[in-house]
Amino acid sequence: MEMMNLAIYIIQNGLYAYFFAFFLRTDRRSFHFIATFLLTACLITPLSLLAQSPFLVIPVSMSLLYVMLRLLFKKESRLHCLLSIFLYEGVVIFCEILTLILLMINDEELHPVSFDQLYGLQYYTFEFGSILLLYTLLILRFGPKRSFDQQNILWGIGLMTLQILSTVMNFFNFYEAPWWLIIVYYLSFFIIAALLLKVLYTQNQKKKLEMTLAFLQKQLSQQCKQYILLKNQEQLRKLRHDYINFSKQQEQSRSESS
Repeated sequence: MEMMNLAIYIIQNGLYAYFFAFFLRTDRRSFHFIATFLLTACLITPLSLLAQSPFLVIPVSMSLLYVMLRLLFKKESRLHCLLSIFLYEGVVIFCEILTLILLMINDEELHPVSFDQLYGLQYYTFEFGSILLLYTLLILRFGPKRSFDQQNILWGIGLMTLQILSTVMNFFNFYEAPWWLIIVYYLSFFIIAALLLKVLYTQNQKKKLEMTLAFLQKQLSQQCKQYILLKNQEQLRKLRHDYINFSKQQEQSRSESS
């Protein structure tokens, strides 16, 4: 049992180190992989577990991870480091939900995971395999060579925050969360949701204004072209009229001289 616990712990932290080392920009990938692995396994995870409550472990570990990434990956922007943490946590929660569904399908008895109570090896293989696959896809799609729009990053972080909060809140009854923590989570959820809706409304109004301005510019451009065309036609008629008058005068001069 102890060897299995140790193996699970090493694989978990190895996956996290793999994601951060290959997702963020660095010239020393091997060094950052080892440093991230050692810091998460020997410092961050034990410190976050001191929170005891499973509902405090996630925010504490994410905060410690952000500090670690800012210290290790100095070439990377703060926003990109923040995005990597939310992607890391979002993938972990998503794969845990998939594993939970698999446990329920197989009629397994559900219990909080601890060093004394573990599930079958096949479930950890499924979960870690899913995490590895999703981390690799994220690295290939949004890795260090990709450029991001700052607004899109903020939107992604906001949406992932709501997903993480809503997922955690589903386990309040299972883990018997204290009342004050439930209030904090619900307040955080509604505040972030309200902010995102406000930003969405502002962007929608801005988009409408941009579309209106583009339409007016297009109309103005068409009217200018039409005006120039009419002006050219008027000048052409004037030239034609002058030419006809000139021709008539020439003919009259010839007739008088003859």
